[in-house]
Amino acid sequence: MLKQFSVPQKIFSAMIFLFAWSLFTKHASSDERTGTITFLSDRDRDPLFRIDIIVYLIDADGSNEIPWTGGNGPIAWSPDGKYIAYHLHDPQDPFVSAIYLRTPVILPKVLGPRPIIQIKQVTKQFGGQTYLSPKWSPDGKRLALTSIDGAPDGMTDVCVMDIEGIVLKNLTRSPGRDEAGSWSPDGSKIVFFSNRDGNAEIYVMGSNGRKQVNLTNHPALDAAPTWSPDGTQIAFQSNREGGQDDIYVMNPDGTNVSNLTRHPWEDRAPAWSPAGRWIAYHAFQVGERPDIYVMDANGGNRAQLTEDPGSDTDPTWVIPDRSLSVEVSSNQATLWGRMKLER
Repeated sequence: MLKQFSVPQKIFSAMIFLFAWSLFTKHASSDERTGTITFLSDRDRDPLFRIDIIVYLIDADGSNEIPWTGGNGPIAWSPDGKYIAYHLHDPQDPFVSAIYLRTPVILPKVLGPRPIIQIKQVTKQFGGQTYLSPKWSPDGKRLALTSIDGAPDGMTDVCVMDIEGIVLKNLTRSPGRDEAGSWSPDGSKIVFFSNRDGNAEIYVMGSNGRKQVNLTNHPALDAAPTWSPDGTQIAFQSNREGGQDDIYVMNPDGTNVSNLTRHPWEDRAPAWSPAGRWIAYHAFQVGERPDIYVMDANGGNRAQLTEDPGSDTDPTWVIPDRSLSVEVSSNQATLWGRMKLER
């Protein structure tokens, strides 16, 4: 028979629980960076086995840096955290690459059954073409990607496909290079890079490919656009000031452009945290290898996360799948609390 508690006892128990929970999460203050970041690194290059790139994990405060899995391109996390998408080059032909989906098992709990890792190539039926850098739609049903499949000039275009790999549609079909950036949070638009006019610019279009508009219209190189989670800004890299790449943000219509980094290093590949509070990117001095950095969304509190002789590039933020028991950090309970606050 279950023990019954009086109302005062229930209130007292609730107060004790809240106090304990506050102690449990006190380290995750509003100013502390939380969450986990994946990035690409060649530090474990093994010419014998042709392993050039390894995906690493690191907490946003710079702790718990560990190797995770192999790959050639940045990791794209599905909106529900249940899958990751990425591209892999054909080991027999470096000019051919395919898009894969897999379950993002990191480290299973010591007790209980080990989760099964599921891997699926979703561009197989479209032939031996180049498929790169998939980006999830907000509803998790489609992927925008960069591909030469169907490009009239042999250059790259932005395509959209369903996650089952049944239908692939070329949205841009323009001369020159078009590369997928990211979807707007409501799924109605896609921001992308294009040099169709002879200069590298940021464009936006409807998710059906209509109404393609140049947002930057600047003689400098503008690239790597990514939409903020709240839809109010687009981050990108540009060399419009001083000749080096900096991280910028602008409104979705191209107005109110602001330089966030503004220093003589090369700052590239911005990535918003899931709640939009921070931006991760990689940076390097000319002649040096890149490392992973993170800053506030307004450019403040810049911090270096990695420091390795190899090249660390292309950060993306982990979106945790709450249906799995994962253990990214050495302290599972602590990381879980921090992930909850970030989301």
